[in-house]
Amino acid sequence: MADQGTTRPLRISVGIPTMNNEDSIERMLRQLDEQTRPPDRVIVVDNSTDATPDIVTEVGDDVEFEVDLYEQSDRGRGVGAARADIYDRFDEDVLACLDTEHAVDADWLEIHEEFHQSNPGYGILSNSGHPGFDGPVDDPLQSHFFGQSNCSLKREALDATGGWDPWMQRGEDWDLRIRLWTAGVKSWAKHEIAATPFGQDLASNTMTWFRKKVYHDPSSVTYLRKYGPWYLRFYPLHVAADLLSLVAVVSLAVVPFGLLVAPLSLVFLLGLPLASAAAFTYYKGPRKRSSLLPRRGELSSFLVFFALGLSVLQNLKRVGGDETWNYQGFDEAVRR
Repeated sequence: MADQGTTRPLRISVGIPTMNNEDSIERMLRQLDEQTRPPDRVIVVDNSTDATPDIVTEVGDDVEFEVDLYEQSDRGRGVGAARADIYDRFDEDVLACLDTEHAVDADWLEIHEEFHQSNPGYGILSNSGHPGFDGPVDDPLQSHFFGQSNCSLKREALDATGGWDPWMQRGEDWDLRIRLWTAGVKSWAKHEIAATPFGQDLASNTMTWFRKKVYHDPSSVTYLRKYGPWYLRFYPLHVAADLLSLVAVVSLAVVPFGLLVAPLSLVFLLGLPLASAAAFTYYKGPRKRSSLLPRRGELSSFLVFFALGLSVLQNLKRVGGDETWNYQGFDEAVRR
């Protein structure tokens, strides 16, 4: 970190999208009030049906920094829409992002500020996820290039991409990571800013988690729609894993019928190897997505690759809809 930046104080806001987080939002906001360098402002965009907005208002009246609460707009859907709303209301120098169920050390924001002051050439500071790691990250396929749940971004970095795509119900972080990289934004990762999860983990219920993966997580279909053939060249393993999983799901779905026709039918012989290949491709991919799995034993590990194929089917249903999938465009000139 050789660059020395300006000594002008930076203004930092923390962006928080919320939806039914009444069990964790107060603790989240209180820990920001205990920071050695408190935020200048907290932007909360809410889409709750529980007491979350009431708690935000109550805590906001009791902390030293400004807490701005907004109802999520009807533009777009899901988390992508909430983060796009945050970007629209962000006017500070740095936007810090932290999930509502994450606890951080008291110097979390101070580390972010010191880094951006000293390294004006870097637009992203992200949690590395690896103890002792402190350095630049050049490969966007590495999750710590931009770990949205615990990071900070300079205004110039977000402005270079147009912010989050509001039509990305899930996977908005992977989409923004692609666009940050293609825009030439430089990233640095530190383990010092690591967070500890608290509160209820959605993944603790295997079937709830599985339904979320199928119905809300985007497949490669989503990114192929947005980026075209470029995405296949950029990340062929994602497309290959989804395709293998889809074929495996279809094959295994007709195994009972195949067994009625002939024992050890071709369908049966074909289905299991394809399923195994899909699982292997998924787990060994460079994104290391298996690290996101709930720790509930082999059942979750067995189910996950089926979610890939079923998610493809769900995403295919949306083809031809009226979503603005290419939000802010994707300039051919910046494709690498």
